[in-house]
Amino acid sequence: LSTGDRLAAIVALPDLDNLLRRQPPPRDCAVEVSEFPLPTRAWLAGLVRTMRGVGQAEAEAMLDRLPLRLADGMTRGQAEDLLAQLARERVPGRLVRDKA
Repeated sequence: LSTGDRLAAIVALPDLDNLLRRQPPPRDCAVEVSEFPLPTRAWLAGLVRTMRGVGQAEAEAMLDRLPLRLADGMTRGQAEDLLAQLARERVPGRLVRDKA
C-alpha cells in the first residue's frame, strides 16, 4: 500500500483489537494428513521435505507412519493456505489447534 490507498477488511472485533495493538496472531495451528492418494506420494514427499526440513528418505518414512503433522506453530491463515494447497492436489488434510 502507498499513501492515499484505501484498504477495506471484514474482521472480528477481537482480531481488530489485536491488529490495532500490533499483537502478532497466535501460532497455535498445525495441518495433519492421515491419508493421501498414491499418485500424490512423490509430490507430498517433496512438501514434507520442504516443510519439515528433512531428506528424501526421512520424508518417505514419515509418509509410511500416518497421521503426519506437516508443520506446527502456524497461524490460522498459514494453515488454511496449506490446506488449500493440499486440496488442489486432492490430499485430504485437517487443521489442528494446539492446546494452550
